[in-house]
Amino acid sequence: MYYITYIFQMAGLSGTNNLTIASIQYVINVVMTVPALLFVDKLPRRNVMMAGSFLMAIWLFTTGGVMASKGHAVPGGLEGSPTITWVVEDKTASKAIIALSYLFIATFACTWG
Repeated sequence: MYYITYIFQMAGLSGTNNLTIASIQYVINVVMTVPALLFVDKLPRRNVMMAGSFLMAIWLFTTGGVMASKGHAVPGGLEGSPTITWVVEDKTASKAIIALSYLFIATFACTWG
């Protein structure tokens, strides 16, 4: 969650738009923690965590695949920022990256958080 603003900058968002969309992720985290709190003692923890690990891996590998297939390297960094060396300019791919990050945090909050 710490690096989400960098990932969204790679997806083409900037300024307050980037911060607004990144803050949605924190709301998703809080809301999706509620089911975890309600069912923490009713479901087998190992199975829940294994399922969560599997789903989070799918979201991360898919994000990496989208970024690899639709993005390109930026020598010297995006807008002079050395921390952002990859960019995705395709709007559909950018939306997919944002959706995948939301799915990742929702899965994390329900299963590990």
